Amino acid sequence: MELVESVPPRWRPGDEAELVAGCDWSFTTCRERFGNGLNFRGFPHIPGADAALAVAKSDARHDGSAVVP
Repeated sequence: MELVESVPPRWRPGDEAELVAGCDWSFTTCRERFGNGLNFRGFPHIPGADAALAVAKSDARHDGSAVVP
């Protein structure tokens, strides 16, 4: 468990608190933890920067390695 805010100093053992499941805004979490993949409002299948910046190289292997170090 990770707290977003620090525990108030007035809390004592036995005090009650409400825990809420968090979200890291990833498609995988939305689909698997919350069963809500159909309503995900992001773009999970767009390739990352490496794919967008990929270029044909005549002097190297085309192995899918990063273009930008």
